[in-house]
Amino acid sequence: KMLHMLPTLYGLLLHKKGIRKEDYMTECIFNLGRLFAVADRLHILYSQDVRQGDIPLRLIGNDQISLALQNPQEAFVALGKRLMHPYISWAKRSQNEATPFGKEVGWCLWDMKKHTQLLADEVFPEEINDADRAKLILGYLSYGAKSKDSGDENPENNGKNKEETL
Repeated sequence: KMLHMLPTLYGLLLHKKGIRKEDYMTECIFNLGRLFAVADRLHILYSQDVRQGDIPLRLIGNDQISLALQNPQEAFVALGKRLMHPYISWAKRSQNEATPFGKEVGWCLWDMKKHTQLLADEVFPEEINDADRAKLILGYLSYGAKSKDSGDENPENNGKNKEETL
């Protein structure tokens, strides 16, 4: 029950430091946290499909968080290397299939593309401070949170389709 309150707590702590949601949600460090969360979602889907539901304790996005808290650039590169095979290869083959995972895999690839594009021209901080750590964790924890008003699991979309929001 307490875990769902962590994003709110991190948001309040950042607000108390004078860092507004409208600002940090556009920063690369926040989007890096989101990318790690999308990678975890894709890893879970892969495990449910290919590994017959055997989901590992260490997911690939979460596994990079500790490195990102020290060196975000290195964690971003390491994530890219780990994702390509077998996860991205599987996802590209599976996204349009009429399987329980096909649509969700497509959304994961789309979210991954969106966050990667946001990060493409960014410069990661060489030294990461506590506020940046909070933004990274907040980005990670807030991905996929349900919107109270709509019940939508991806509040970034607000009912729009992929093409409208990109």
